[in-house]
This record gives sequence, C-alpha cells and structure tokens, in this order.
Amino acid sequence: MTILSQKGFSLLEIVIYLGLMSLVIGGALMAAYEILGNESKLEEKVVVSNEGDFLVKKIGWVLSEISDINYPGPGLSGNYLSINKQNYAKNPIILDQVDGKIRIKKGTGEPILINNSFVNVSSLSFKFNHIDNFKPADYITASFYLNGGYFEVNKPIGILGI
Repeated sequence: MTILSQKGFSLLEIVIYLGLMSLVIGGALMAAYEILGNESKLEEKVVVSNEGDFLVKKIGWVLSEISDINYPGPGLSGNYLSINKQNYAKNPIILDQVDGKIRIKKGTGEPILINNSFVNVSSLSFKFNHIDNFKPADYITASFYLNGGYFEVNKPIGILGI
C-alpha cells in the first residue's frame, strides 16, 4: 500500500488566504489615507488660525494710538480704513482688501500684502462706532473671513476732537 503525504496548501486555501490578506491590506491603506487626509485638514486649520491671529494683531496695531480717522466716518462702515497715528511719520495708514489679500499702505509708500498666499480673505469691513457726547464708548470694529472662518477686532479709541 502506498501512502501519499500532502505537503503545502491546496489551491482553495491559497485563494482564501490571499482574499483575507487583501482585506487586511486594503483596510490598512484606507486607514492610512484617512489619517493623512485629516492631517492636511488639521494643518490648514492651524495655518488659518495662526494667520487670523497675526492679522488681528496687525489690525490692532494699526488701531492703536490713533490721532484721526479719515475713513469711515463716525457711525459709518466701509471696506477700507484710513487713519493717522499719533507721532507717526508715515501717515496716513490705509488697510484694504484686494483679490483675497489684506494690504497696508503707509504714507506715500506702495501697498504691502500682510497675509500669506495660503489663505483667502473676504468681506473685510471696518465700522466706526461713535456715540455722541460719550467718547469712551467710541471704538472701531474690524471684521473679515479667512478661508470661511470669522475674525473680529473691537478696539476702543480715544481721539481728540471727535
């Protein structure tokens, strides 16, 4: 009598193992794709947040130590801001928005972009909140959207003569 010994796997076993390995590798690739996709979204949120904070601080600097507001007038809103700072040689300072970028112009110099190219600014507006006979309540509100996220600056002002 002859005894046959079986060594190795049958074709059916190989097909089953390949199918299981395909599922495991496919799942791992999908998980890696999700992780990388979420990482890029998180990086974008960090960039937008940092850029928004920078722009808020830059606008806050412009709104500090104001001697005169050229535009907008008391109680009005506008899409740009023109101010004079106290003891500052490069007056007026103008903030505006062009093609999704905020620009600052100092005196007779050329406008300079102050936000980076990775973000898009929209709906930049300035409002001069003025209450007659109550100067401590005067303040300027600057607001804008940065890649869809809303940012706002409220800065009290104390201007002589208004």
